[in-house]
Amino acid sequence: MELSAFLKEKGKQTNLTQQELAEKAGVGLRFVRELEQGKTTLRIDKVNQVLRLFGHELSSTEMDLKFSLFFKKLSTIDSFSLFRRLHVE
Repeated sequence: MELSAFLKEKGKQTNLTQQELAEKAGVGLRFVRELEQGKTTLRIDKVNQVLRLFGHELSSTEMDLKFSLFFKKLSTIDSFSLFRRLHVE
């Protein structure tokens, strides 16, 4: 299950609004919104703050797997296309 779907489901089960979830976890409302929207560049310590409310935490093994899948996707893009995308002004 995707992290964003997990959090949405837990929020519904516990009847917590995004604002309440943010307050209980000690993170900002914007962070909770980005997390629920599936943003991929979030601080893992903050992600774990939210997950701990539900008795969960991301382990380093899970993070390593996500990174390896991300880099595997990147490797399918040809180098020249990637270079052009990064250097277009």
